[in-house]
Amino acid sequence: MSGYIKDLDVNMRCNAIGNKMSTALHFAVELKKKKILKLILDYPGDPKRELGLKDANGKNPMDLAADLKFTKIFDLLKRYGGFESS
Repeated sequence: MSGYIKDLDVNMRCNAIGNKMSTALHFAVELKKKKILKLILDYPGDPKRELGLKDANGKNPMDLAADLKFTKIFDLLKRYGGFESS
């Protein structure tokens, strides 16, 4: 990815959105959007930090993938350093 787009960074690296306190990674997991997850995880920064952020239910993105039995997404998150918190 060439260049740096500040507005995109704000949207990609948000701490939480809405009442559920979900991040962009949470939404991508829930919507089963593997390409979007990969785009977020490949974006410059520290994906491990975001992989550990929990929503209002105490779930990080990998917990959601496990709960929803999205094995391909679970495996993708694991390759990027994701871990289950529960």
